[in-house]
Amino acid sequence: MKCPKCNKEMTIKNQDISHDSRNEKEYDRTVYWCEQDDIWINIEIPKEI
Repeated sequence: MKCPKCNKEMTIKNQDISHDSRNEKEYDRTVYWCEQDDIWINIEIPKEI
């Protein structure tokens, strides 16, 4: 993923699975970080059943 500010490639800081207890869904979560701009982006994509 590219940083929205500097357009350089961001570093993946974490990958895990998150849960939504309201609808019992699981999500693949990825956290990206841009060291230069200190921008963090969290993306959660529903897992396929």
